[in-house]
Amino acid sequence: MKNTISILGMLLCALLLTSICFAQDKREITTERSKRKGEARKAKTAVPVIAQKKSPAASSVQAETTLLATSFEDGSEFNNTGTGTGTDPIRMISPTPSDWRAFRGPTAGPSGTRGPWTISTGVTDAAGDPVWSPVDGGRMASASFSSTTGANPIDDYLITPAITGYSASTIDSLIFYIQANGEYDDSLQIVLSPTAGTTAADFTTPVDSILAPSGGWFRFAYRLNLPNGTTSYRVGFRYKLSSGGPTGNDSDILGIDSVAVVRFTTSSVNEIPNVTPKGFALNQNYPNPFNPATTIQYSIVTSQQVSLKVYDLLGREVAALVNERQGAGVYEAKFDASKLSSGMYLYRLQAGSNVETKKMMLTK
Repeated sequence: MKNTISILGMLLCALLLTSICFAQDKREITTERSKRKGEARKAKTAVPVIAQKKSPAASSVQAETTLLATSFEDGSEFNNTGTGTGTDPIRMISPTPSDWRAFRGPTAGPSGTRGPWTISTGVTDAAGDPVWSPVDGGRMASASFSSTTGANPIDDYLITPAITGYSASTIDSLIFYIQANGEYDDSLQIVLSPTAGTTAADFTTPVDSILAPSGGWFRFAYRLNLPNGTTSYRVGFRYKLSSGGPTGNDSDILGIDSVAVVRFTTSSVNEIPNVTPKGFALNQNYPNPFNPATTIQYSIVTSQQVSLKVYDLLGREVAALVNERQGAGVYEAKFDASKLSSGMYLYRLQAGSNVETKKMMLTK
């Protein structure tokens, strides 16, 4: 009997000890989970700029050129003293020396109810304390309801200078940053004028309609798809709200900054039909010497990833003519060196484990 009681006592002690350990483990697990959640929240709030890239990657891209880049820093361009079209003043120079413009859209409310585009150093609260600043700490373009009357539509355009030289062989990307105050829902439409016209009726090609995010600067990038035959165009930022003003329910403050348009020039790569490749080969370009364009012919015998790149004599890549999977065949790649300086260049073909390099001469 005494032994039985002793054994039962030992079992109860073991169970109690197990429970204490389990509880301790559970507390440690809970504490660790809370710690991780706290770290996740901290990490999330530590990154105010979120990239939202909407430009698909393009194959056979040759060169990159920045056509437009502004952070609204130039006081001779943007100083809030100009007037524009419509019944209300545009508080930004319109047009600016480089031909940025701002004007009222067709659905804007009566005089006094509008969201003028202005140049500012940031957004402050009622006490004058900064709420958020431009991307680079300088200046930005901003729009707000800024109304003296009740709830009426707001419709205001901020448009870029004309972008020229567009063609079927170019890929243009628009990049900018956007942020809103966050109290109301602000809508920004991105539209294109494929004729480079400067009236609201000219902006016939929509790109996107953005419900402007708050809580930090957000980066947006778009590949611009324009109608066939377009040679020049403008980008329009349309601040459009249905119910703005002091008694409106969907207007606040919106800012854009660091606006850029970047152009990529594509190469032309064609397969020569009814020709059977005899083996891996990279032929001499023709004509050679050349100015400004030349053709490079090559052959591959099996389907594989193919890379054809051009380098200067310092080993710097100046063009990527091909970077894709191709089937067996004979191909021709056109190389346009109109933006390069005269001199010797190397072109290198790689298909699987096969690699070959040749020289060519650009003379201008």
